[in-house]
Amino acid sequence: MEKLLTPAETAEQLRISPATLRWWRQTGRGPAVIQIGPATFRYSQETINNYVHEHIVKKQSTLKN
Repeated sequence: MEKLLTPAETAEQLRISPATLRWWRQTGRGPAVIQIGPATFRYSQETINNYVHEHIVKKQSTLKN
């Protein structure tokens, strides 16, 4: 089984604050989370990697007028 990351470790990897990660979780945004207990959340490295990959913004071509 792969190592599960704490919210603090996940926030550090994503370079966001733990509060932002908590807000994302509460509003259904961010990487998928594993809820182990009433207030215990963990993230898998694979889920974090997939989330980042899905949010890559490709360079858009510029249009000249």
